[in-house]
Amino acid sequence: MPKAEKGSLKDIGKRIKAKGLQKLRFWCEMCAKQCRDANGFKCHLTSESHLRQMKLFSENANSIVRQKSNEFEKLFLDTLRLRHSTVMVNANNVYQEIIRDKQHVHMNATHWATLSDFVQYLGKMGKAKVEETERGWYIQYRPVQTIQQQEEAVRRQQQAVADEQAEEAYQEKMMQLRQEQLAQLMGTSKVAEPTELEKERREQIKVQLSSKGLQPNNNSNKRKVSVFGDADDDDDSANQAESRHAGPPPIPETKEVTKKQRVTNEKDSNSKHEKTNKKNADEEEEEPWLIKGILVRIIKKKSEYFKQKAVVDQLTDPFTAQVSLLQDESIRLSFDQRHLETVVPKEDNAKVYIVRGPDRGLKAKVVHVDKKKQRALLRIHDRQVELDLDDFSARY
Repeated sequence: MPKAEKGSLKDIGKRIKAKGLQKLRFWCEMCAKQCRDANGFKCHLTSESHLRQMKLFSENANSIVRQKSNEFEKLFLDTLRLRHSTVMVNANNVYQEIIRDKQHVHMNATHWATLSDFVQYLGKMGKAKVEETERGWYIQYRPVQTIQQQEEAVRRQQQAVADEQAEEAYQEKMMQLRQEQLAQLMGTSKVAEPTELEKERREQIKVQLSSKGLQPNNNSNKRKVSVFGDADDDDDSANQAESRHAGPPPIPETKEVTKKQRVTNEKDSNSKHEKTNKKNADEEEEEPWLIKGILVRIIKKKSEYFKQKAVVDQLTDPFTAQVSLLQDESIRLSFDQRHLETVVPKEDNAKVYIVRGPDRGLKAKVVHVDKKKQRALLRIHDRQVELDLDDFSARY
């Protein structure tokens, strides 16, 4: 049959058909040639060029199949990484994007017979995260880390834990220092009461002064008391005891200054008591909301993973959780619940966990989210409840 003239409608139609995708059973991987029908494919199988390629294949079949498998794997992972990043997608959708190219490496030229076998291979090798669902195999790209990157990630995690422990130790030290200062301030405002021995010595001095016809002076020093002979040593010891209990001698001031100082001291002590009471009240009102298996967002500004999402893997105590980053699960960190916040799913009908309230720990589905009112309508089995956005979090 003669060829159609160049530029004719028949020639243009043949060129258009040759550019598009055709049947896979009429494709020859060794020659990279696409035939249009069974007759053309049969003629190609008997051609000299095809027989030459098959002879080369028979001599070194394993290396050729290995090469084709590596090319297909690289093409699949590049498509998954560039077009879908770290999002969980259906593996069949990624495969459909690959076979749009006419010159792609076909799967029948690789080690794997089906797409399911190939996806399971990627999951076993740790090159992707795979999950089997009712709709088929879902896959998520997992970046391959080198040994240096893994060591750097571990070092950063240890540094973050050490910084957090140092910060907690510093806060405890400052709180202890404040309590000591407050105790000293409250202790200096109280006047030391005289002991029974000091009271007896004062009464003896008053009696002796009255017998001599002198008036007792409370501010008498050692020189005045030394008139009475043997009592000097005892009075000196009593005065020393008084000085030890009473502290340093007060500075003489006017009545107005002392009143002002007393008022300011009282205000300072009251303000400190109010702050400590408020802090204790906040600690008592805080309740644990962390649950294993929920998605959370890191809100600690000093952390290098600020605003990143993570999964709660384990609870060390009701207020502290071990989390792994959603982008890189090899990085595991420890955070207090005040450095984390809940994650609200964007799409409706998403699965969530209730973390606060009487229904804490129950599974639910999102019916509707109202961001203006910061409320959401959830469905728990056969009933619906309305909660704040902080009272539930997305399930992983």
